[in-house]
Amino acid sequence: MYSKISCILCGALVTETEPEVPSINWMGAFRALYTVWEDWSQPRISGIGRRNWRDVIPLDEAVATQAPSAIVDEVWLKIKLLVHHFDPALYVEWNSQTVWGFPLHDSCWNLLRLNDPEIPEEAVVHNLFDLCRSQPIQRNVMDWGHDYGGLLAYELAPTAVCPGESAILRARSFIGNTHLSDPINIPELQSVLDQDGLDLASDQSSQLASSNITQDPFAIFPHEILVHILAELDSADVVSLFFASRILASSGLPGPFWRSRFWPGKEFSHIFELCGQGSSAPRNWRQTYGLVKAINDNPALENRRRIWGLASRLNGFIRARKQLKECEGIPMELSEGCGSRKPHRSNRHMGSVSPLCNYFTRGSRALYYRKVLIKGWIKKMTISVNRLNGRTYICGLSFVHQQGVSSIGYHPIGRRTQEINFWASSSCRYLISILEIARDPRGVRGIRILSNEDGWSRWVGDHVDLPKRMIKCERPCEESGEPTISIVAGFDAMKMVLLRTDGERKASLRDTRLWYPEIPGPSLHLIGVEHWRLLEYRGALPHSVCMFGGPDGAWLPHLKEVIVWGIDRSSLGETGNNTLVFGIEFKYNKEVDDGRDSIVLGYASASGMAAPYSSAHRISIDSAGGERITGIDAMYQDPDQMIGFIIYTSSGRRREFPPHCKHYIQVDAEDGCDHFSEELRPPPETCIVGFYSTLEHNEIGVTGSYDKVLMDLGLLCAKKVNTVFERY
Repeated sequence: MYSKISCILCGALVTETEPEVPSINWMGAFRALYTVWEDWSQPRISGIGRRNWRDVIPLDEAVATQAPSAIVDEVWLKIKLLVHHFDPALYVEWNSQTVWGFPLHDSCWNLLRLNDPEIPEEAVVHNLFDLCRSQPIQRNVMDWGHDYGGLLAYELAPTAVCPGESAILRARSFIGNTHLSDPINIPELQSVLDQDGLDLASDQSSQLASSNITQDPFAIFPHEILVHILAELDSADVVSLFFASRILASSGLPGPFWRSRFWPGKEFSHIFELCGQGSSAPRNWRQTYGLVKAINDNPALENRRRIWGLASRLNGFIRARKQLKECEGIPMELSEGCGSRKPHRSNRHMGSVSPLCNYFTRGSRALYYRKVLIKGWIKKMTISVNRLNGRTYICGLSFVHQQGVSSIGYHPIGRRTQEINFWASSSCRYLISILEIARDPRGVRGIRILSNEDGWSRWVGDHVDLPKRMIKCERPCEESGEPTISIVAGFDAMKMVLLRTDGERKASLRDTRLWYPEIPGPSLHLIGVEHWRLLEYRGALPHSVCMFGGPDGAWLPHLKEVIVWGIDRSSLGETGNNTLVFGIEFKYNKEVDDGRDSIVLGYASASGMAAPYSSAHRISIDSAGGERITGIDAMYQDPDQMIGFIIYTSSGRRREFPPHCKHYIQVDAEDGCDHFSEELRPPPETCIVGFYSTLEHNEIGVTGSYDKVLMDLGLLCAKKVNTVFERY
């Protein structure tokens, strides 16, 4: 039995042909954007294929020569659909003769081409293939960052994610059965199109009349201008305009207005039969509009309208991709990250850049790795950006330096760029000391630079409420010549997804991890979350920072209580998934942060089905009497998540969250359950002023639901005496 797969345009299933249900046979007629093995530069669009016990497409002689083992017979070629990892160790049938690709219904392919016929087919095939390779695939559905016009629901919605997480699609329809209707062959629509003998005279009767109403601002415009204005407006705006103009309201609407309702971007643009050449025939457009509106709720028309909107969006991506130049820079091997590949389990983390050898279900993937060498001082840096799904992404960098100009990534033709200029500097100092990037799971959203002369530059791109990472670039001068910065970046089809310097020295936890909302300053000591098992399975999710002591430690004397929110079902005798921490709340005896008297690391309650099992454990802190938190023991039963911790105070108190958690861990250990802990204490002459943790949605064992959980815990410590926390 074949696995379920979905069309990359409409999101509905590509099915086996069902003779008993001819109305859905269109869903079994599919085409594929495909290639052979790792021949990325030669994609093709197939003829109409079919699904039964395996997937096949019409035989192409050129492909058959490359992949003779894929030949089924003189008609068919077998193909693997929606492949998202390229490693024989994971997929035994993956070899140099594997034919693979991305499916879309034949009807959807036709709608995509009709939606923007000016793009040459070859350009559509090549650019769409690269775009598809850049999208994660969840449950055999391509994740473009939308819900396919309401066809799919979210298991984890974009508005509910933790910092650095990706949304998770749920492959289930929530719009009834309209997606089963053929969007091309619609008998009810064809009946309307066949009625071209309607009364043409009635279409000309509504003409915009002249008026002596001099107070009407539209009185100054000739008839032709008024017609043009009406044609360009949406129907809802025309109604509003009629309330503002007596001339327009009393004149009615002319035939050209009704015809414009079928133009691109208007309410019936998906009736392509009346939008292009078919609209040139004589027709009563007012009556045609009324007839189409009367069948507007037809399931097939609803499905076409949904797919047409998706096609418009996808063609926008294709046009944007088509404008990009080749990915500039010194090419590097595509196999980066595969030499030390971890078990595929580690790739479930949402912010990671998936190497080609790993499953690609969330996050991003680099199709191209490029390197740029920058020698001597730098005079100017130019940043190219792309707007995708309403977000800004960095897509290319260009440096004017002592030895010339070096570029990396994409630099769109005719697109605006943003520049960062530097003052002149001696040849023995790099102006760029640090690059700081802001990113989401899909790519690099913003960048700023720390120079030796000018300090921090402004941000280019998006950076607010995004995880950030610091990339050190400074190198000492060399006697043999100018030192060189080697910058490495990864790019998908549209944007930068990875940035680092080549040959980085061993860096601290601060320099190697993503942080949210800001990177801790260099005066802070970071303790914890350094056990090798935690680092191996954390992926690229950021550490969220909670400075409960305040930016300068001034809040510590006002801390009165700590509340730990979570699930406590340790009495069941098992701690795994029965003791979880949702959040740690710090309460004060005065307002300390924007008028608030408490701040939370994580979340102060559970949601959904986990709520009935939630608990809150408290410990009072006599901060006015000098009591401070002096350490924690974070306890883990497996590498995935923390199940509890112990707080120690300067008054000699010790409190477990949840109570008796350590006892039950020891009991579980005797039964063979794996566990470990981290004992976290501040360095000498420092005090604890903050916690940090990786936040992630995880399945709650007692409910089967997903909820936000603190996966680990670390300390932020500062000098005890008059420490001012600076930003670098």
